Amino acid sequence: MLLDTKYNYVIFGSDGYYDVGYADLKACPNVLYLNHYMQTVRNPLIRLVTRLTFSHKVNRIVHYAFSRFTFKRLLSLPFKDNKPLCFLYFGNVYWCTAFLVKPPYFDYLKQRYPNAKFGMYLQDIVARNPHLDMPRIKQQFNFVLSYDKGDCEKYGLTYYPTPYSAYPIPTNNDIAKSDLYFCGNGKNRYPLIHDIYRKCIEKGLRCDFYISGMPSSAEKIEGIHYTSLTYIENLQHMIQSKCILEIMQDGADGYTPRLWESLLYNKHLLTNNKSILSSPYYRQAFIHQVDKELNTITEWIHQPVESITEQQREDLSPKALIRFIDKIITTH
Repeated sequence: MLLDTKYNYVIFGSDGYYDVGYADLKACPNVLYLNHYMQTVRNPLIRLVTRLTFSHKVNRIVHYAFSRFTFKRLLSLPFKDNKPLCFLYFGNVYWCTAFLVKPPYFDYLKQRYPNAKFGMYLQDIVARNPHLDMPRIKQQFNFVLSYDKGDCEKYGLTYYPTPYSAYPIPTNNDIAKSDLYFCGNGKNRYPLIHDIYRKCIEKGLRCDFYISGMPSSAEKIEGIHYTSLTYIENLQHMIQSKCILEIMQDGADGYTPRLWESLLYNKHLLTNNKSILSSPYYRQAFIHQVDKELNTITEWIHQPVESITEQQREDLSPKALIRFIDKIITTH
């Protein structure tokens, strides 16, 4: 599907969740979505030389070796027209911020495409990425978006909630059905996650919990899986459950994929995210606050969840993000 835009878009994205979340753009001929910076490099020899060019170890000896050879071969653009380009970087992806937004490759792109626009989209809080130099980022880019309202206020960024695509989840019949599902990093959140698990088990609910990144000294509870899942595996577990548990990381003030998953796949959401209460997507019957509705979970968790409208699905799509960006860069 061709998006009606003034620009063609090159997105330096990632795989996992982002590959699913941005799936709607894969069929758009005016958008090139890259899971990896060498995605369009097919020749094995050129791939090897490119890795050497961007290698930290090699750059300690020779600064961007072979760059005259590799830079012009790094991107193979598929666009059929001569629209100007917009390059969009994900600021939470290591290879975007550690390699591609630094000279000399960033300078090369600006010289090679003088009419292009450059933007960054932060889909994690700034504090989580030590490679982000925000003053320099704001100077380099024509626009900087963030999913987090707090970071937008702190750094003067443009707010845009994380997009999501309606993705067909491959069936896994080996996964048992559950009432409450959680998958995420324990960090400093695991005591609350453990507490919710215990309370729900006591109420006779079936809980499917996966916690990764636990401190070595932390308590482990029988019945909880202390390991990580791929994002597709996460979706396969989620689709077998009635309710998704969302516990926000400290300092975050935005909407996470848990909200979008609950909306698109008709699941209850149990969350401690207060900002959802003022969201246009808040639905009182199906989105529940941990501090107020955990004790009554058996009264609502078995109720079927109504589907959202087709317009709401379109509003969540990354196609809406591209239209939003196109409006920004054509009116400024």
